[in-house]
Amino acid sequence: MADFHGPSVDGLEIAINGMTQNWHETNRSLSWKFKVSKPGRFEVNLVTGTVHGHHGWEGGHRVSISVAGTLLAADITPDEAIESPNAQYFPEFATSIGSVEIDTPGLHELTLEALKIDPDATAGLTVASVNLT
Repeated sequence: MADFHGPSVDGLEIAINGMTQNWHETNRSLSWKFKVSKPGRFEVNLVTGTVHGHHGWEGGHRVSISVAGTLLAADITPDEAIESPNAQYFPEFATSIGSVEIDTPGLHELTLEALKIDPDATAGLTVASVNLT
């Protein structure tokens, strides 16, 4: 489960489908703690999608992801459609953010920050997950 950082009065929450909704401000971030059993180079993908009551995927955002001393930044684009039970009802897309080298096994933290959120995106930045593969 993600930890929320920033003001708590703006309505950012996890929707019924597990995605963020109402993320309209760049003064918010999310972080996750995770365990690495085998060090190596990992591709970082951000999965975004649609939330209940909104039709169609909305992009136009820019994010940064920091993990293991590396800072990555990218514009959110629908690089790859995700096939999952949830995506049948709420389409999801992966955006390639870059790659990161994690040198040590054990507990690590990943932080996702919004650098730019498209003001015309009615659902805001809708994050389903960050995947390291």
